[in-house]
Amino acid sequence: MFQMYFLSIILNVLAGLILLSKKPVEDTTEAPGKKRNLIEDMNKSLSENNFFQNKSFALVIAILALLTGIIKLFCVAKGGIIILGDLLPALAGITAGFAILLNYYLSTATVATNLPAFLKTIFVDNISWVGIIACAIALLHFIMPGVIFF
Repeated sequence: MFQMYFLSIILNVLAGLILLSKKPVEDTTEAPGKKRNLIEDMNKSLSENNFFQNKSFALVIAILALLTGIIKLFCVAKGGIIILGDLLPALAGITAGFAILLNYYLSTATVATNLPAFLKTIFVDNISWVGIIACAIALLHFIMPGVIFF
């Protein structure tokens, strides 16, 4: 189904850009003379755009990316291999959707939440890397649609 192929690519890119626009949890003030890396530059440029900071937009994209990822596991294009055919794009959508939903919950929760260390490390501390990986997988899936795992 080419509709799911298109949705997977678009939602993975949008979810990746939303994750890249998330501001780090720790202090964002810069020390004088400190050099920024590529991820910090991308965070700064995307976070200035209010479109990606809109919580309602992020929530809708997260739910759609998560659902599309789950459906993509079982819905393959003609002649494709079930599960393996679109495994990485499906996992990228599920992971990016979960990361956005988790950060939405953490930002709106009124009670203190203690996450397990591995969840905090992956989905809170390294959220930009999840966004970069989701965008990269979407780009590879767009370029190589018939390859197994993409």
